[in-house]
Amino acid sequence: MGVPYRSPRPMKGYGPAYNVQTVVDGAHSLIVTHAVTSKATDNTYLQTMAEAACAALDPR
Repeated sequence: MGVPYRSPRPMKGYGPAYNVQTVVDGAHSLIVTHAVTSKATDNTYLQTMAEAACAALDPR
């Protein structure tokens, strides 16, 4: 997968935690781009994912 494992909390019983971001073309129900991270929050990924989607959908 390429994303290093990082435990969200050092408590017994917790396992690996990943956050997956996807951008979907609603008209065609196709995944345009995706990203996987071990960070707990995803609020910093909106602009990055929007730019990646625009680059993937650019017809040039």
